[in-house]
Amino acid sequence: MHKPPLYDTVNFLYNHTVSLMPEWVQERTIAAPFTFGAIGGYVSTRILNITLRVLLSSHISNFENEKLPVLENMCRAAMWVVPAAVAVFEPKVAHDVLVNHPSYFAGFAGVYGGGSFAVWQDNKKAKNRLEKASVKKTPPIELNNQS
Repeated sequence: MHKPPLYDTVNFLYNHTVSLMPEWVQERTIAAPFTFGAIGGYVSTRILNITLRVLLSSHISNFENEKLPVLENMCRAAMWVVPAAVAVFEPKVAHDVLVNHPSYFAGFAGVYGGGSFAVWQDNKKAKNRLEKASVKKTPPIELNNQS
């Protein structure tokens, strides 16, 4: 049986977290990893977003509104491109993950969902900021009153 990437780390974190939960959560072998993955994906994405904004906004012009959303969407796409590439080039590994590690797959789906939701929120905020900035920069319409 092949171990998925970061299996030992993910397994340790999952088992430690589940051991702190009530028994009814421990019995949810698919829902619990999906939920933990979604929360972890969301929080990690938000922390990374804030860190990048703080570190790079002063060095790269319009980083927060134009460049960060592009970077986030590229990362979100890569989260499915990499597993898809594994499925195409290493189908036995992909099959093994789906069949022998269903909770690992559920957790990954949760990470993608939570991270995607955070990216969607960030993109929406960036779009709103750009719209507000363009409204402020629009010069007032001058009416020529020629009587």
